Amino acid sequence: MSPDTEVAVTEDDPDNALAARAGEGGVNHVRDIQDWLAGSALAGLVIPSTDGFLSEFAPPAERRLRWATGFRGSTGEAVVLREAAALFLDGRYAQQGLADTRGAPLSIEPGTLAARRAWLSEALPKNARIGLDPWLHSATDRAEWQSLADELGFVLEALPESPIDRLWSKDVRSTFSPMAIDHPLSLAGASHAQKCATLAEHLRGQGLEALLVADPEDVSWLLNVRAADEALQTEVGDWHIVPACRSRALVEREGKVTWFVDRRQLAPALFAREKDGIAITPPDKIGEVLTATA
Repeated sequence: MSPDTEVAVTEDDPDNALAARAGEGGVNHVRDIQDWLAGSALAGLVIPSTDGFLSEFAPPAERRLRWATGFRGSTGEAVVLREAAALFLDGRYAQQGLADTRGAPLSIEPGTLAARRAWLSEALPKNARIGLDPWLHSATDRAEWQSLADELGFVLEALPESPIDRLWSKDVRSTFSPMAIDHPLSLAGASHAQKCATLAEHLRGQGLEALLVADPEDVSWLLNVRAADEALQTEVGDWHIVPACRSRALVEREGKVTWFVDRRQLAPALFAREKDGIAITPPDKIGEVLTATA
């Protein structure tokens, strides 16, 4: 089945075992978001399933779409307006979407650009302001949203952070990632210094100045680090992936490595990386460093 296949599923379908198992669906906070919108300058909010690293299988504390709607699938996107809400899913999640969100004040819509356009054109007033956190969207996705805004006459507003992070209780979402630890050489196969040197040599051979390693799994492999806390790992039932330290790295052709990571999440032994020419740098400095490198 194509991801864009539209599948019709009725809630009283006796064969819909998934919906039956789910009962009344998962916990959702659509009303909480709508209450917040009512007191804001925004008419609506876009909530994707991805996190700040565009991970499909994000750690539990980064699953904003699940918190908002109750939907437990790996990919989807919601739009919550003051008086309406929709969850856009591809055909693989038609049944699961109904089951997980049963009782939630939202509609399930196909996960296509055409479906978003049709729903927004009916539900959204002209000149409305729709907010999104740009860190949670790919460049392609942001371009699609801007295209919709231009076509339908609403204003797309880039927010400094997701409002979900303010609404979601801080005893559920940690303010920073838990500790990362050293991954021993006996398991890694090569030292982080060797891996970085090999990558720098490849950059020189390709005539490149630098490479931004943006996937936390790739960074964890490159620098031989792993996440020590299960809060950084995917849940049981997800695809098994590297328990990654949530960070990015910039590798330059001469071997310099800038590791964009919160120092609070590092085990003490990892600070020895600085002796190997790895500059541990706050994540919010990434724009400044990239500008200086360009």
